[in-house]
Amino acid sequence: MEKYELIIEIIVSGDETVKQKIQKFFLENKYRSLFIICLAGLSLIFLSRLIFTSEKAIKKEVLKPLVHTEVIYRRPMYKTISLFGKTVSDAQVDIINKYAGKIEEINVDLGSNVNKDDILIIQELHDVDAELLKAQARYREADATASKTDTEYNADYYKYKADYELAQINFERYKKLHEMGAVSKLEYDKIKQVMVNAQAAYESLADQKLYDGVPASLYAKEQVAQRRYQEFVLLRNKKSDMVLKAPRSGIISYRNAEVGSYVPAGTKLLTITDNSSFYIDCSISEYDAAVLVTGNMINAEIEALGKSFPGEIIFVSPNKDVNDRTYSARIKLLANDASIKAGMFARSELKFLQKDSALCVNKDVVVDKNGKKYIFIVNADKKLEQREVKLGLRNDSDVEIVGGLNDGEMIAVDNLSRLRHGLEVNIENEKGGSI
Repeated sequence: MEKYELIIEIIVSGDETVKQKIQKFFLENKYRSLFIICLAGLSLIFLSRLIFTSEKAIKKEVLKPLVHTEVIYRRPMYKTISLFGKTVSDAQVDIINKYAGKIEEINVDLGSNVNKDDILIIQELHDVDAELLKAQARYREADATASKTDTEYNADYYKYKADYELAQINFERYKKLHEMGAVSKLEYDKIKQVMVNAQAAYESLADQKLYDGVPASLYAKEQVAQRRYQEFVLLRNKKSDMVLKAPRSGIISYRNAEVGSYVPAGTKLLTITDNSSFYIDCSISEYDAAVLVTGNMINAEIEALGKSFPGEIIFVSPNKDVNDRTYSARIKLLANDASIKAGMFARSELKFLQKDSALCVNKDVVVDKNGKKYIFIVNADKKLEQREVKLGLRNDSDVEIVGGLNDGEMIAVDNLSRLRHGLEVNIENEKGGSI
């Protein structure tokens, strides 16, 4: 013992002859030193095996992940559809002038209530009134000419017909007299020429081309009169269009018109908003469009008002929108509340029974690998079985399993990223402990 204390003392003292003294010590006590070295080596080997065994046991324990489980039984499967949208009024109609001109009179202001056919704006009508009188006069002139032509045609027709028939009789008489030598050749030729002239006059009327059963000369005059009448009608309509009336009842929600101002054609002057009823327009997915039908009753909550209103689905679009690839649905609010405004955000929900009895699981427990669907089954020995399944109906949270899963089997519902086939797991019970 004194010798070991001497070694320590030499090392602490920092003497330059430490190395020589230690070498001398080990040479004098080589058997004892050899024993100490062997004992230290055995101790290191024992400690290493102990540490390695402990680490292996810890790793083996870590490889048993902790999972929650669920026993799957057949149950009714429901689908909840959430509908979101904005309120829209029954109608919003823009009042746009068809013709350019000055505004002579305005009978409404912002917020004014109007009824159908109320006069809203009158444009200056002096020029159009003058044009209308001119067109009316031209039409009457053309109509009178057509009427005169009709009368003259009928009179001439019957006159020329009678003249032709008489000329034919005279010609036949003179022909016989000429053959008998009772009249000269000159007189005979004169009577023949009279008949030819009468025939030409008659046939000029009788053989005219007919248009809708009317001779060409008369039809031309009638068409001129009809054209003049259409010009008159166009100007009459123009005057009517320059007096802007309300196409329906509502409230003036926009005004861009002042008396005396000149407005180009196609200017938006007023907007009438009909708030007699409100709708909610929603965008829905193809899965929701497959189950929504018109007539479904709902309760819609308007967030800005903090109120719910009864409603009815009155439209589900038959085609997908080509821009955003969604379908649209319209809800009609059945309660008319003065506090509802167009553009308010609204939401509602509908719950549908998809299937009376289905094996359904949360969609998050289905693992997708290489295009196939799997679920981890927990067997009685707490070992996992990775089983391929076939999916059926689905909703927002659940998916139906139509193949690969049996009624009453236990599945793992979490920690899925650490699971693999054949792995033993620790099961977390409902109270938070493991089994």
